[in-house]
Amino acid sequence: MRTTVLLLLLFAGVNCAQESRLQPNIVLVLADDLGSAEFSCTGSKVLQTPHIDALRKNGIMFTQAYSGAPVCAPSRCVLLTGRDSLHAQIRDNHEVRNPSAGLYGGQRALKTGTTTLASLLHAEGYATGCFGKWGLGGSVEEHASGHPLRQGFERFYGYLCQRNAHSYWPAYLDSDATREAFPDNKRSSGTTWAPERITEEALIWMEHVKAKPFFLYFPSILPHLALQAPLDAMASVPPIENDTPYDGKKGYEACERPRATYTAMVQRLDAHVGQLVNKVRSLGLLERTIFIVLSDNGATWELGGYDPVWFRGNGELRGHKGQVYEGGIRVPFIASWAGRTKAGASCALPVAHQDLLPTLCALAGVKSPPTSEGVNLAEWICGKEGPTTRAPLCWEFPQGNGAQAVRMGNWKGVRRNGKKNSAARMELYDLATDPAEANDIAAAHSDIVKAMLALLAQRTLTEFAEWEFPESTTR
Repeated sequence: MRTTVLLLLLFAGVNCAQESRLQPNIVLVLADDLGSAEFSCTGSKVLQTPHIDALRKNGIMFTQAYSGAPVCAPSRCVLLTGRDSLHAQIRDNHEVRNPSAGLYGGQRALKTGTTTLASLLHAEGYATGCFGKWGLGGSVEEHASGHPLRQGFERFYGYLCQRNAHSYWPAYLDSDATREAFPDNKRSSGTTWAPERITEEALIWMEHVKAKPFFLYFPSILPHLALQAPLDAMASVPPIENDTPYDGKKGYEACERPRATYTAMVQRLDAHVGQLVNKVRSLGLLERTIFIVLSDNGATWELGGYDPVWFRGNGELRGHKGQVYEGGIRVPFIASWAGRTKAGASCALPVAHQDLLPTLCALAGVKSPPTSEGVNLAEWICGKEGPTTRAPLCWEFPQGNGAQAVRMGNWKGVRRNGKKNSAARMELYDLATDPAEANDIAAAHSDIVKAMLALLAQRTLTEFAEWEFPESTTR
């Protein structure tokens, strides 16, 4: 039944794409560790994001949007493959050994032959470029299958390794199959602030491929820790009261003005979005280009100088990055297509990263694989009413003792310690009345709990023992 519903939704938006004589360009911006309430248009009281707000004003906001996972690598895997984290290849961050001093090994790689959003679009004539943080392999030869150039992208510039991305002044960035060195950078200072250099390359690439339909994947490292911003970005932030220096003892680099620095980083992310929009406008392609802005997971906890109480990045939601409570997986999601998206529209359908593959394929007139767990949202982006119901959303996160989650209508189930204890209980929350997940009502709804456990049992096995859950939850 679930497969039938997904297939029906998958093709619902094809007519929308066929209305356009030309395949639309796609600019997909993925913020890093930015919470659902950290744009001014999503409720922030202390962060101003005018360029992103303009996209929201002229586009649609999906008000109940989720990431594919609560941390970086698996979230990116879900986004690019359309497979949820019960079925995705990559289900957690997994460091690869550094090959030598000064070089970073990267993360566990996507397999050769993986169907990705980029490979699907590229096969249909799209120019495909990735600029930012990759995190899905390719830094060392034994994980070369995961390199973006082997996963459907023609151009890559940025960080192949997430660990290297912990510095905004890295010793090098990866450029296709080579490295661009920055000898003046010293990890906590330097002359080349990586996000500026990455954005510059993205703008150059758009100019180069403007004659073709293009897919620009822009997974920015902003505003992930460490707290590091250039002087010109800091100069735009007025003094903030009680901005106590961070000493670096809880991880990452020390920071003299942590609140101001994080503010500057979010504002610079917004400025980069503005640059991308302005470049498309200058090329005369605005009405042929879809912009999507979202984040890879919820805001982080009190780590590296980030102040979760002051920024309230996850709003009133429970939890943070690394957890499957709402705060860890709820993200902002804005889509805008000039002349097509209904200005100021909102959609309350629960949506997630896996929906991007079928949605963008439909908008591009490209057939997407039936393996995706995603729902096609193309009609919503085209200013029409799209699907208002969907099959349940599921997550698993094997880090530590393991956690799993299900959203079924307004019901949200959370199962913790599932790797350690095969009989771990399922918590249950009614998000319609309890969005903060404060009142566990599992005892009163055993039928809902049973249905959710049955969904989790449909997970597929992985090839990595550390990511496995007991057989009682595997079918």
